[in-house]
Amino acid sequence: MKRLLLAIFLCVLLTTPTLAQRFNQYFSNTLYESFENPAQGAFIPDSSKKYAFNFLLSNISANVSVSGNAQNALRQYLFLPNRTTRPRLPINSGYVNEAKVDANVYLAMFRIFTSLDGNQELGFAAQIKGEGNLRFNNESVALFDGGSRFPNGTYDDILNDKYRYQTYHQFSLLYRKELNNNWAAGFKFSVLSGILYNQIKIDQSAVTFDKTNNQISLTLRGKYQANLDQRLLSVNDVMPLFKNPGASVSFGLAQTTEGGLKFQYNLKDLGFIHWNSDSYNTHFGGTRVLTNARSSDVGTRIYNSLYNIFGSGHARGSFYSPTDALIEVSATKVFGLDENNNFRYQPILVGSKELFYKGYVGAFVNNIQYKKWVLGLSSSFDDLQQYNLGAQLMYKAPNFEFFIGTEQLLQDSNVLQSAFGDNSSIMKVKSYTDVGIYLGFSVKFGPDIETAANASHIPMGEQPGFFGRLFQNIF
Repeated sequence: MKRLLLAIFLCVLLTTPTLAQRFNQYFSNTLYESFENPAQGAFIPDSSKKYAFNFLLSNISANVSVSGNAQNALRQYLFLPNRTTRPRLPINSGYVNEAKVDANVYLAMFRIFTSLDGNQELGFAAQIKGEGNLRFNNESVALFDGGSRFPNGTYDDILNDKYRYQTYHQFSLLYRKELNNNWAAGFKFSVLSGILYNQIKIDQSAVTFDKTNNQISLTLRGKYQANLDQRLLSVNDVMPLFKNPGASVSFGLAQTTEGGLKFQYNLKDLGFIHWNSDSYNTHFGGTRVLTNARSSDVGTRIYNSLYNIFGSGHARGSFYSPTDALIEVSATKVFGLDENNNFRYQPILVGSKELFYKGYVGAFVNNIQYKKWVLGLSSSFDDLQQYNLGAQLMYKAPNFEFFIGTEQLLQDSNVLQSAFGDNSSIMKVKSYTDVGIYLGFSVKFGPDIETAANASHIPMGEQPGFFGRLFQNIF
């Protein structure tokens, strides 16, 4: 039970995202990519229909990454909860672990081709996102197993961890236009509604194990910011009621050279959230003593004791938090591999850097396309010194698209085998553990987008556009 609680607790802590790119989607012109990279178009005149929609089938991406020697122990806690032999986790060693998780769920995406003059597009989207990171010591993991590996005595600063995460609703309006034959620009403005924010920085800590009296004493000092006690999260807190309002902007440029090279330059999700005045915004300090330390529920009581100390400052007040803004540059060129252009090869280079945090990632993507099918293989390297291989399968027609993929192909396989009880996968010593998946779907419908040269009818005078017809129908 203690092992299972530890795994659940850490999963809660790790609901914090990393760089949430899906690199195989770059330069794909899917509906998903057109909202992530604002200068990218989603329509092809003389091929596509006028409207694109995901029909409320969520486009989802999620990823969990843990690095450091504690991740081997965490896999055993998670997949072998009834194992009697405890994993060998060094304590009093100074080892630090890092974790990142991303989640980006597009609940709704709707896009309109509004004009052939610059191939203008207008889009609306609703999504839920999360952001953050976590640094924790080995001792933080060992403690939630009841501290059985600690000899009697006091251990200073073994819980000096820090983490932050936030989740929020994002409602976006996007406009994109081709400026000329070589350049296109896109702008996305979003209003945000914060769901959950939690930041804890422990500056001083002490844990005393008294095996004689079967007690554990916890002393912590640091800073705590949270919009609510996450143990009390309710359905109303998840609804987009704008109690914690915010805004963000994204801007992108797309360039096509005379030689067929394509570039993207993006500033993404630069913004803030204002968390309401009932939020915790305090420095904490306190001590809690747990009796009956060898009981089966000691992990639960440690968890509650920690949060009681975090909230002991009692100070409330509003504060601002930035969104996880990114600066990106990417490049590609498409090569035809046969006379009929059925086979095509598209290499892609991507560089991405977090604006306010240390995270960065570089990726190299290889897409092979046969008619409407695309197989993508990617490799990436990030600030956690993690090297990942990814794969994607996509079917893309002018009016229909579906894709599924992962950027942690080998790690996903290992975690999947672990989930099905493969002991060799569970016990395998690795430098990091990753698991992730993304998938998406959209359909285009409505009238065809026709250029003058291929028009199926001759317009008789000026015809009102989409908003003009809507205005006429209302009034």
